[in-house]
Amino acid sequence: MIIDFLKGYIFCLIESIFLFYLWNNLLPCKIKKARMVIIGVIIIIHSIFVLFIASLPILIKFPIILLISILIAILFYKSNVYIISFFTILVYYEMLISDLIVGNLYSYFNITTINYIVFINQNALLIFSCISKIISFILIFITIKYFKKINLDIPKKYWCVLDLIIIAFVVIGASFMSINSSLQNENSKSIYITLITIGFFAMNILVIYFFGEICYFFDKERQHYIVNIKNQALEQELMFQKTKSTEIRKIKHDMNNNLTAISVLLDDNDIPKTISYINELTSRINSIGNTIKTGDSIIDAIINYKITVSKEFNIDFKTDIAVLPQLDYNSTDLCAIISNLLDNAIEATIKLEENKRSISIKMFTYKNYVTIIIKNSHANEIKISDNLINTSKDNDIIHGFGLKSVSAAVLKYSGLFKISNDENTFQAEVMLPIK
Repeated sequence: MIIDFLKGYIFCLIESIFLFYLWNNLLPCKIKKARMVIIGVIIIIHSIFVLFIASLPILIKFPIILLISILIAILFYKSNVYIISFFTILVYYEMLISDLIVGNLYSYFNITTINYIVFINQNALLIFSCISKIISFILIFITIKYFKKINLDIPKKYWCVLDLIIIAFVVIGASFMSINSSLQNENSKSIYITLITIGFFAMNILVIYFFGEICYFFDKERQHYIVNIKNQALEQELMFQKTKSTEIRKIKHDMNNNLTAISVLLDDNDIPKTISYINELTSRINSIGNTIKTGDSIIDAIINYKITVSKEFNIDFKTDIAVLPQLDYNSTDLCAIISNLLDNAIEATIKLEENKRSISIKMFTYKNYVTIIIKNSHANEIKISDNLINTSKDNDIIHGFGLKSVSAAVLKYSGLFKISNDENTFQAEVMLPIK
């Protein structure tokens, strides 16, 4: 009795180890200190729980195990619930399929039934369980290798669809497992059950393959977007430099006239007008050389270009930007945040009378956070819902996409994004943790 209990516990322990092996390879762990010790304890507790409910009917036992396993993963691993659910269900589905295929093949070649293997011949049960666990490990290992090559950052709706599909396959597999013994009135039926099981498993592999292709497509689109952001930043830098160069040439061209004017004012001993004239020239020269320096050339290019665009619309553009430390963020993510927020600010501000147009941007680091605060004046009433702006525009699908992009980029780094407004001012605030 004790030996049978130990055998059962060892196989439950192996299944728990397989589950955590996949989680550790595909999901970032929340545990920082004594990770292996804590995970080891959780594996032991998990395997004891699985053994405790092992005698329940499979259609009751399986949902309980899946639910508890998903809750454990949510507590100790960083990812959204859709991804966690998929990988958890997939592991158990692969172990279930292994049991079905190996059990039916073993009973077929040994001219016996599943009931005989499970309840009477303990040696046969041990051999069958060992082979099944080896195949399960191979499948899980292949799964890890496959999904490590895939960028899993795709819209949640695709994960929801995949979760529903894998749940459907699990229900079918568990149903086969529950009626397997009654179908095996004749040994010859084992091979047919095996072929049907393999067929369903092949369908599942095809679904996962096509899902991988969807992930690959979104990854290519993301890379294309990043390249476009970089190209846009370079174009804006060139336009900014071209604008500066034009203004410098204009000042040089007017230099003789300016010197002549100053000379005339001095001859007339009109000191106040001379000082005012010199201050105006100095201001023009300083405005050309007054470029933003954050420490990131791409971010500098975007902000400097937006300043130039604002000047063309007579927008009062104020900056309070500190030099940023070395950051681990992708520059294109920061650019997407800043560019979208400034574009929205400019779009809202140009609707006002010229004397009311104003934008300010403030960037600084405080308590291990990079903070970006952008304010702009606005004319129309703004309704905010779920940190997005409600719009009455005809094309409301496209409108607001900029803020959604900002929110997604901030969420990627576990940051904070908040928008607010009062009667005259709209404010967007972003806080990103410094890693």
